[in-house]
Amino acid sequence: MKKFFYLLVAVCVVFVGVVVFTLLSVNPLVKKGVEYFGPRYVGADVRLAESDLSILSGEGELRGLFVGNPAGYKSESVVQADSIRMKLDISSLSEPTVIIEAIVIDRPVITYELAGRTSNLQTLVDNVTRSAKGGDAGSGGGESAEAGDAGGKSVVIKHIVIRNARVNFGIAALGGELAHAELDDIHLRDIGEKKDVSMADAARQVLAAINRAVAQRLPGVTRGLEDGVKKGVDAINGTLRSVGEGLRGILK
Repeated sequence: MKKFFYLLVAVCVVFVGVVVFTLLSVNPLVKKGVEYFGPRYVGADVRLAESDLSILSGEGELRGLFVGNPAGYKSESVVQADSIRMKLDISSLSEPTVIIEAIVIDRPVITYELAGRTSNLQTLVDNVTRSAKGGDAGSGGGESAEAGDAGGKSVVIKHIVIRNARVNFGIAALGGELAHAELDDIHLRDIGEKKDVSMADAARQVLAAINRAVAQRLPGVTRGLEDGVKKGVDAINGTLRSVGEGLRGILK
């Protein structure tokens, strides 16, 4: 009887140890996963400040996501997000397909930078598209991320919301921000429901949706920039006229 009791205690201790180890290790693993696969998907620097997910409920938050610019662009980043709330189906983590019930990205800052006939966002979409097909993401991406990435797992994301996003517009040749605008909320549903989707392809779909939303805002911003440039030129001309009249008065 005593032997059985000691065996039961030993099993309980081991079980508690495994649970504690899992609870303590899951968030560092999430952070390492983001920072390992991210650059291989997008061909640019990807960092995550902190992961705070509960292995029991599957709910939690990713904090301080930073997606840098690919080579050839002047601004520091493409996307920065202080808070990403998410809910996972914990039971799916041991299955071939990971199920994410919801992702909410609140108040991200997006920098849209034009360079020639393309943009930094389109470059990221192109890089991730190559990654999803098993190719090299491009410079900065390191090793390629094949379609069967992240241990061969596919993913289902039932709902993604990107809300209260701010977009800063710039032109690489001018080296700075020229204007900004607010984006309408973006909703994506049932990614990976109808066919297997890799993590890279899911990332591609999210970036492509952001790219489309930003492109829809671009004509209005362009008109605003044209008006701003015209006003700036008029102001400069007015200042030059005033200076010229002042000089003529001095020289009389």
